[in-house]
Amino acid sequence: MLIPSKMEIAIALQATWRVALRDRAAAWMLDDSVSGVWKSFFVAVLIAPLYVLVSVIRGYLDQPPQDVTAVIAIESAAYVAGWLVWPVISHEVARFFSVRNAWRRYVVAYNWSHVWIMLLQLPLLALSQSGLVSAESGGFAMVLTVLLVLAYRFLLARDILGIDRLAAMGVAFLDFVLSIAWSLTVLRLVAPYVALPEAAGG
Repeated sequence: MLIPSKMEIAIALQATWRVALRDRAAAWMLDDSVSGVWKSFFVAVLIAPLYVLVSVIRGYLDQPPQDVTAVIAIESAAYVAGWLVWPVISHEVARFFSVRNAWRRYVVAYNWSHVWIMLLQLPLLALSQSGLVSAESGGFAMVLTVLLVLAYRFLLARDILGIDRLAAMGVAFLDFVLSIAWSLTVLRLVAPYVALPEAAGG
């Protein structure tokens, strides 16, 4: 994996932040060379600690693993593989819409956007799990998070892939559905190694 410089990280984060603010020109700040694409996968390393924290809060506080080693192995493999799923699928999406020339820049933006999405999700998740807000308020916060992420993915597809609004909505929704399917698959894989509440209480 190629490692970006601090300056390259700063530029990528600034560009993806400006994309979220609907600045279409920001996409041209991104390095869409082959090395730029590979460097964008360094985001997986940057946000890995936050991903672990989110996974623990969501899945393992109330149901601690019976086999920690197996759960770590499955979650780690799924995390690494998950970073390849959408880039591969989006390549076919770009080919379908005849915008393959924009695919590399889209992947770079998509990968770096995970930083902002994680920084959005983490405080809202922590708030909803803290008990400081009602279950209804926590649920509303999570729904709002999903809508904001969908809107961001829509902007990436429209402004960087360069497809029309309806197609961009479809791409954002497909990404969302596949991410849910991937998460459910991981949950099924780790389920045999996680204690059920009844079993833990017994």
